[in-house]
Amino acid sequence: MRLDHFAALMATSLLVVSCTTPQTAVPAEAAMGSLVISPDRIGPWAVGVSYEKMAATAPLELQYSSETTGSADEMPTGRGCEFFMLGENWPGLGFMFEDGVLTRIDLFDPNSRSEPPEPMKAVTENGIKIGDTIAKAKAAYGSALQISPHPYLEDAGSYLTVRPNSGSPHGIVFEAEGQVITSLRVGDQNSVQYIEGCL
Repeated sequence: MRLDHFAALMATSLLVVSCTTPQTAVPAEAAMGSLVISPDRIGPWAVGVSYEKMAATAPLELQYSSETTGSADEMPTGRGCEFFMLGENWPGLGFMFEDGVLTRIDLFDPNSRSEPPEPMKAVTENGIKIGDTIAKAKAAYGSALQISPHPYLEDAGSYLTVRPNSGSPHGIVFEAEGQVITSLRVGDQNSVQYIEGCL
């Protein structure tokens, strides 16, 4: 086969693939090694996993529980609502388990703590991350984004709730102070609406 015929065949094949295969734009942050955030996961951590399975692979540290008293030697019970962190290497990343099942993942403002390590950089599938503006989130999500007053900050803050696709059991809630996103959470529709987590 002549080289020019081969090149034309390859160009035609690529055109057919690009027209028949759905193309998903990957945000630049994700392509550079950030954790990707979607309504049911942050990076490798996905809602729906059991506490036992996750604890076997991650150093979960109990922060508070609806089933215990608040003493320093508390142990997870696998009942009620329990909230865990991953320790110093993962500042600002929290996991909520309800009756032993992961239902919500929180990502806090890294600027309110020590600067997180590189793996903590995380961006949603639509290209939004902590530190971005409300205007950028509105442009990214369009009519799927619902903005409401912050329950504590009132006019000084906002909740930005991503309305999921029809029938999806998962969602994303961003919290903003002023015009800047300071935290987010993903997971089950009911769980992401809890204002004070397990409290």
